[in-house]
Amino acid sequence: SAELQLAATENLEQAIKKSPDVLMLTHVNFRTGAVHDMPRLTDLAHDNDTLVIWDLSHSAGAIELALDDCQVDFAVGCGYKFLNGGPGAPAFLYVASRHQARLHQPLQGWMGHRQPFEFETHYEPDEGINQLQTGTPGILSMSALDASLSCFEGISAVQLREKSLALSEMFLSLLERDSICQELTLVSPRDPQLRGAQLSFSHSQAFPISQALIEAGVIVDFRSPNLIRLGFSPLFLSFAEVAQGALILKQIISERLFRDERFSVRAKVT
Repeated sequence: SAELQLAATENLEQAIKKSPDVLMLTHVNFRTGAVHDMPRLTDLAHDNDTLVIWDLSHSAGAIELALDDCQVDFAVGCGYKFLNGGPGAPAFLYVASRHQARLHQPLQGWMGHRQPFEFETHYEPDEGINQLQTGTPGILSMSALDASLSCFEGISAVQLREKSLALSEMFLSLLERDSICQELTLVSPRDPQLRGAQLSFSHSQAFPISQALIEAGVIVDFRSPNLIRLGFSPLFLSFAEVAQGALILKQIISERLFRDERFSVRAKVT
């Protein structure tokens, strides 16, 4: 039977050295934006006979990834974040080619059948990665994601990374110049190379501030208990928009606009 064991970030390497069967890590921390060293941690896991599953939800579309070069075993991710597929966008799976011959898909669906249009009475899974397909996918969400992915044509992952870091660095520098923003505490790594395409700040009034930002047209996330998370999607955000967002945030804090009661009303989705 499988046993789930959690490891604190500061104890991660010691936990890997205990040779667990499987290690699952989020490449970019969804709260802080801190980036794990994928090549080094994957190598360390393999040195201790451990398979690795990487969650790329906050990486794909914003950070250069080289899963084959890093000898990653498995990876998962979503299409609605930096791939810009919108709500309900399909997720994705990656399985290293060296593992595909031994794959076993417990969920059977006709798109994963070796010959789906033969309509045989018994199920025979397709070979390799194709067996991970199940039933007919959501066509409308697939179409939206397909259109979004076409926007990446001709743009390298290196260019996306460079722009996302430039956007977040400009935003941060605009805040750091204003003393009123000192009440915001940066919880993301200050070194841009150590974070993904986001900045997270803590504040005792993080929720009402986030709601005031959203009403003003700056779309952010609130993460309990006290985090404001801003994403810098490099494909479509402009520097002018980011500068305007910084100006709005400074105004909300300096004029205490977040104190309006309506900004403290919590819906189910925050």
